[in-house]
Amino acid sequence: MTSKEQLQKQGKPNSIQDIYMKAGAEVALKMAEVCAKKIQEAG
Repeated sequence: MTSKEQLQKQGKPNSIQDIYMKAGAEVALKMAEVCAKKIQEAG
């Protein structure tokens, strides 16, 4: 278990940095899915 998970279990709110990192990861995942679809369509 990471220290971040331990902090969340203690009920501390996520830091702004954590929120931005999560949002960035979600955006990156969506962009990767779109790119994969375009590559499949082109191929």
